[in-house]
Amino acid sequence: MKIEKPRMGELVARAPVLVKEAKLRNLELAGLDWSNQEVALVKIDEVSATSVNMTGLKLVKLELGDSRLKTCELTGSKLLDSNWLRVEIVGSRCSGADFSGAHLSDVVFKDCKLDLANFRWTDLKRVSFQDCEMREADFGSAKLYDVSFESCNIEQVDFSQAKMTNVDLRSSNLIDLRGVLSLKGATVSRDQLIQISGALAAEAGVEIKDN
Repeated sequence: MKIEKPRMGELVARAPVLVKEAKLRNLELAGLDWSNQEVALVKIDEVSATSVNMTGLKLVKLELGDSRLKTCELTGSKLLDSNWLRVEIVGSRCSGADFSGAHLSDVVFKDCKLDLANFRWTDLKRVSFQDCEMREADFGSAKLYDVSFESCNIEQVDFSQAKMTNVDLRSSNLIDLRGVLSLKGATVSRDQLIQISGALAAEAGVEIKDN
């Protein structure tokens, strides 16, 4: 799977204020506090953001393209119905972040905290999760196409009613997965198959008894 990297030109250091329908382009952002705001229809393109505090930030229908976020704080943020194209998020905390209804294409999450993150009804295409903590994240009814989970902790992650095509789980921890009957289209290792066999049997209604 080849993921396209962000395409960024020359950036200018600025400290813009978020307002409705703001258009942020070709910017380098550092150390800003955008926490606990609610803004709609923001467009962000060719932006590098470092250590920006977006805790509790609600961005409805965000358009995010060709951008990189590094060591940012997105805990409890709400990025509902957003569109992401060629985006990298590195070393950032996204615990409890809500991506529901979003469309993510050519996106990389690396070394991120995504525990309890909400990806329900999200459309993910060419997305890579690398070395991420994803305990109890929710992918219910999501569509995953060309998605990889590389060395991630996806313990107790919920894939109920998800649709998968070419999803690679082979290097991640699959303990106590939920919605394992929706793993059709995913690839797991032999050892992982043993790891999820109990959950598969339980969800399929198979009763296991010793002789």
